[in-house]
Amino acid sequence: MKKMVLIILAVLFLFSLTFYFLGVYSTNRFVNSEIKRLALTAKEQPVVNFSFSEIDTLPQPVQKYFRFALKEGITKPRFVRIKQTGLFKPNLETDFKQLTAEHYAITNVPGFFWSGDISFAKVIWVKGIDSYFNDTGSLLIKFMSGVTISKETGNEIAQAQLVRWLFEGFWYPTALLPSDKLKWSPIDSVSAKLFFIHNKIEIEAVVHFNEDGSAKKLTSQRYMTTTAGPKLTGYTGYFSDYEEVNGIMIPLHGEVEWNLDTGDFLYGKFDMDKIEFDNFAMYE
Repeated sequence: MKKMVLIILAVLFLFSLTFYFLGVYSTNRFVNSEIKRLALTAKEQPVVNFSFSEIDTLPQPVQKYFRFALKEGITKPRFVRIKQTGLFKPNLETDFKQLTAEHYAITNVPGFFWSGDISFAKVIWVKGIDSYFNDTGSLLIKFMSGVTISKETGNEIAQAQLVRWLFEGFWYPTALLPSDKLKWSPIDSVSAKLFFIHNKIEIEAVVHFNEDGSAKKLTSQRYMTTTAGPKLTGYTGYFSDYEEVNGIMIPLHGEVEWNLDTGDFLYGKFDMDKIEFDNFAMYE
């Protein structure tokens, strides 16, 4: 009898192990496929050079920002890939956890794919996959890359991911130039409103600038995932540690927080360890 129990346990263990590794394989295939689709879409976008004439009618602090961030005649990036490290706080009750991530984005139409591993112990992690592509937003959480914990889509998630794309646009600022879908309006000498509409989703944000013209923070309303479902919540992102990368001034550090009724919840701190434009390959 004891031998039979051990055999059953061994079979169950092998079955669970096989199920897990199949999940990891499926996740890796999905990540690779989505990044390739994103890169292919970016490659199909036209190559265009930037001109300061594009910003002549913008509010003064926004003009100052683009003159700080960009140079006349630079090629507008079509694709960006970023390696990140940082800290992530899953909820109010937990401590910050170590995070490593890769981020890929299209710069002249909304689209990105972010894959991050959040460490809960030396050999235990959770993979988060945030994306927006082909007018669809998605949030996927997997235990150790293999077992799906949750997957969310829908209009609220699409709105949340579009707000994220706008915030992260300061890492590829030509995405924030005025267009039929993106408008700037004045507030005062150090801030301006940003209006964005895409696929019938309307977003309004306020951007605050430093004296040197660099962006300091962005505030908006973004859908937050809660146990009761997505909830429209105040959202603030901060930018700092600017450096020039391929002729573009980029903040190498960012922080994000939810502005809850009970107080601000700082949940993410990110450092851009590596950022490259128009390299359409995946990181190895």
